[in-house]
Amino acid sequence: MPPDEPVGAGPAPQEPTAPAGVVDVHADGTGPRPGPGQGAVRLDAGPGAAVVLWQAAAALAGRVLDTDPFAPAPPAPAEGPDPEPSFVDGGVAVHAGDWLPPATRTVAGALDALAAVADGAPAVVSAWLDPESDASVAVLRGPLVARLGLPVAFGWAPACRSGDTGAPDVAVHCHLTGNGPGGDLPGSVGADTVPPGPGLDSLHAAQARAVMDDQRRRGRPVLRLHLTDRLAGLVTLARAVTSTPTSTEPSTEP
Repeated sequence: MPPDEPVGAGPAPQEPTAPAGVVDVHADGTGPRPGPGQGAVRLDAGPGAAVVLWQAAAALAGRVLDTDPFAPAPPAPAEGPDPEPSFVDGGVAVHAGDWLPPATRTVAGALDALAAVADGAPAVVSAWLDPESDASVAVLRGPLVARLGLPVAFGWAPACRSGDTGAPDVAVHCHLTGNGPGGDLPGSVGADTVPPGPGLDSLHAAQARAVMDDQRRRGRPVLRLHLTDRLAGLVTLARAVTSTPTSTEPSTEP
């Protein structure tokens, strides 16, 4: 052992490497610049510097997104059962506003009516469903673009939703909800409905209702498609999205 090396000295400590998809940002401004696909940032700054940095980052993000970071949260929905649906079609309870023509009796017709009132505005689809067991819903975004003839944004709620960030909202909204395995989620309707008890299911339902109520208050057309029967409802939804758009409801004559 060399005489000038202290006994018991180990290898020099090495800087921890960032996991895949994470970018290290240093307090002195050095380090790689985050790029597309790198969704996480790790800091080595002290608490005070980190707070200042994130304040600046939030302000810049709000400016870029044209969003008010201090916008009030959507108000809590009124307690009580959901209103009766406009109609039920193949395991899908359809909730809509006055913009829906009274003669509409199919999910496909409701989608056509939503496209008509959009007048070229984009459509935002928020799926309050399970991203794993209901993953097939995301595949419908492409056919929905063709069906509506509009730009369509899709997101899994409540993690990703639109219309409640303070940004100008000019879109029409379609919310997909469904019965959970242990009860109604978020809020099935009808005479035989048993309201869910307190817990995650009811919290999820309250979040969905608050977002939809707030969008209606701001005058946006909101279409809610609630899957009362998960499997049958998904089949009905898929058929409606992939069918040929029509200007009127199909005739009921034999």
